[in-house]
Amino acid sequence: MAASFQSSITSLYRIKQEAIKNALTEQHKRLRTQAAVEREEAVAAALRVAKEKSAANAACQVEATRKECHEIAVENQAKQQKLHLAEIKRLNER
Repeated sequence: MAASFQSSITSLYRIKQEAIKNALTEQHKRLRTQAAVEREEAVAAALRVAKEKSAANAACQVEATRKECHEIAVENQAKQQKLHLAEIKRLNER
């Protein structure tokens, strides 16, 4: 009877150890999956921020280019106006 009792305790101990091992394995899988999801979310957030910065930078570059083109256009208009006035003056002197 003592051997049977010892055998059942040993059996219960093995069952308990197996249950613990299975629980730890499942927990490890869940944590690994959760970590992967968190990494993906972090990468997505970083990409979103980079995209927003890139869009803002592009908008700044477009504005700078627009201003530069406007300044060049004003300069060219002033040059053309001077040339036109010089041409009118020359023609009037005839």
